[in-house]
Amino acid sequence: MNSESSKDRLIKELEALRQEIEGLRATEAMRHPTREGFEAIELQLAGIIRSAMDGIISLDESQKIVLFNTAAEHMFVCPAAQAIGNSIDQFIPQRFRDRHSDQVNTFGETQASNRRMGALGTISGLRANGEEFPLEASISKVDKDGHRFYTVILRDITERKKAEENLSRLGRLLDESINEIY
Repeated sequence: MNSESSKDRLIKELEALRQEIEGLRATEAMRHPTREGFEAIELQLAGIIRSAMDGIISLDESQKIVLFNTAAEHMFVCPAAQAIGNSIDQFIPQRFRDRHSDQVNTFGETQASNRRMGALGTISGLRANGEEFPLEASISKVDKDGHRFYTVILRDITERKKAEENLSRLGRLLDESINEIY
């Protein structure tokens, strides 16, 4: 029995060493990137962007859309082929467009590389069918070869807002009912 437990322990230690070696090889590959390594990372990122549940939109420095993921297509009821190359303004309610453009440009000039948008409240999006809806958003920027790119991650919070309103309404009804009982 003792030799059996020693054998099991050695097998476990061997497996742990194998995993550690794999981790070290991966770390070494990241330190000395190869073309294949970059291609693998690009494919992995593309898969993440495509399968993300939040909308992901990337803009160039003139605020034209260069990336529009599947979740953004569903959120804004607009195919990527129709969005890419066009201004982000089409997804912003008219009354916010001038201010939004200025805010993005101001963010571009700061030292910050990312921030949460609408920190004081929700922001509004505009679907292709003209419907406004509430959003949460964060924005990041990167400078590459003298060009600036912005990436926005968006979450449609329509259902959450409806649930909050219903909860608030039910709370008021409960308060009123308790007052009536007394």
